[in-house]
Amino acid sequence: RGDPEEFVMEAIKIGLGEFGFSEHLPHPNREGCLYPIENQQYQDGKNRLWRDYSKRIINLRKKYHRQINILLGCEIDFFGVNISSWQKETLMNALPEGVSYDYFIGSVHFLDGIGFDLNPETFRQLLTKYNGNIEEVYRAYFLAVQEMVSTTDIDIVGHLGNINRMQKAHTDFVAPDGFHNIEGEGDLSKIIRDTLEMIRAKNICLDVNAGSLRNPSCEEVHPHEQILKYARKIDIPITLGTDSHQSSHVGSGLNILLETLARTGYTEYATFFERERRMMPLP
Repeated sequence: RGDPEEFVMEAIKIGLGEFGFSEHLPHPNREGCLYPIENQQYQDGKNRLWRDYSKRIINLRKKYHRQINILLGCEIDFFGVNISSWQKETLMNALPEGVSYDYFIGSVHFLDGIGFDLNPETFRQLLTKYNGNIEEVYRAYFLAVQEMVSTTDIDIVGHLGNINRMQKAHTDFVAPDGFHNIEGEGDLSKIIRDTLEMIRAKNICLDVNAGSLRNPSCEEVHPHEQILKYARKIDIPITLGTDSHQSSHVGSGLNILLETLARTGYTEYATFFERERRMMPLP
């Protein structure tokens, strides 16, 4: 919501030295791959919001370069390797000549064609598909993240554990034990550890995301603190994000995010320039 320049002005106003734009790559124009609002945005297979995205961000970078460093990124939804070539073509066709993306975020928002984090009802649809077995839902999510990490060219895994965001809206269900007990002996615990080990092996960052703090059903940083402690233990680098979908979100939750990171032992974070990673001390 809003114009990108509004986000930049808010970031400058609150004193940020750097701000990254990570617009979602348009989804394939097919059933099961669109958020409801996107059904209204597609015209002849093109997403109106994507048109000229890169050019607009680069123009803002030039305009405000004395006040803030602006990064050009993209968040890529993982639907499986069968559409990866379509995604690559769409990404490259959007770039002005001589311009490169600074980073790619990869995220899992869809399982079995269901956008599980749209609202509590879509989460319940997914749960029904797994015969009410919430642990199986979580297993499927982390296995999808593993497939994304092993097959997709990304720099950052977006808000790992996002499967938990809508689960909290259902008071009749609780997250399975393995989700928080990362070093436990259960199957889900092992799958999460394996996921983190794979992220480390591929030299990818974790997005530590404060956006979920704005959701009254969730109110926790993603990944949650136990996952972050294990990630720190095995030296997975992190980035900082607020998942700002409107300018009033810019910077929201950063203080809580930094407090969480201090408890987990992190002392630095990653930023990017043309997909080259640089490590910076946490404030």
